[in-house]
Amino acid sequence: MTIWRHWLALVALSAVLAVLLAGAGLPAALLLGPMLAGIALAVSGRALDVPGRPYALAQGVLGCMMARAMPLSVTGEVMGHWPILVVGIAAVIAASAALGFGLARLRLLPGTTAVWGSSPGAASAMVLMAEAYGADPRLVAFMQYTRVILVTVIASAVAGGHGPERLQAVEWFGPIDGQALAATLALALLGPVVAARARIPAGAMLVPLVAGTLLVHAGVMTIELPPPLLALAYALLGWCIGLRFTPGLLRHALRALPAIVAAMLVLIALCEVQGGLGRGRMRDLVGDAGTWWDGNPQEYRHLKKIRSEMRRSGFRKAI
Repeated sequence: MTIWRHWLALVALSAVLAVLLAGAGLPAALLLGPMLAGIALAVSGRALDVPGRPYALAQGVLGCMMARAMPLSVTGEVMGHWPILVVGIAAVIAASAALGFGLARLRLLPGTTAVWGSSPGAASAMVLMAEAYGADPRLVAFMQYTRVILVTVIASAVAGGHGPERLQAVEWFGPIDGQALAATLALALLGPVVAARARIPAGAMLVPLVAGTLLVHAGVMTIELPPPLLALAYALLGWCIGLRFTPGLLRHALRALPAIVAAMLVLIALCEVQGGLGRGRMRDLVGDAGTWWDGNPQEYRHLKKIRSEMRRSGFRKAI
């Protein structure tokens, strides 16, 4: 009976925190609320644990969700602007790795944990990847969701205190395609099994992600994820992270919080600078010619030819 009371308290507190955080505009409220609730119960001495199979299923559902969010239409945009994307991604990865290395050198966080916690990307995916490669998922989650909160607060401030535009209300119990839902659940269940047998790091998420992306684009299946299923998956992930906290670990995380906040602010500032450069479009290779390159490979080759001709003729500016 004591265990059941603890679980009821965890579910109730998770729901309250998720609603409050969603009302504040945090995009990760469905995961962050249960994680904070799990931390609260864990540090208060109420021992609970999420079984391995539901946790693996939650990772499989997350992989399916990411597969659904990767349309083929993105490929053309990526290929058309690949130089900008490659330079931008490389710059962000280098900056985040440098910040993580700095935190590790200061001995505020373990080396791999600091690097994973500073890594850009989907926070929940980074936590799962970090755990698969031996980092502490609790501290990685603490760093990742600190960044999520900072980004949300900064976005609200930039928007004049009104925050981002509210998303349309979620239709929690809308119509469901039963056949598509069955196929999605099969993928979410079988993916972690295949990953475990193949010993793929973070495979419980990656196998459904890769397989789902290929199957959807091939027209073999449609991924159906009702909001209640997604909320349950996020809650399981949040509980699994939060319930592992201890009072000592929480104190350590709070001591490192100022350095973590400073590192995240530096990373956000670097991304904003890079985004500002990207929004202005890349300057073409002609230099002061005043021509702008919009990422089209054919136009890039044309501009490169113009530059070569200008160099041969001795001119430095276009007429």
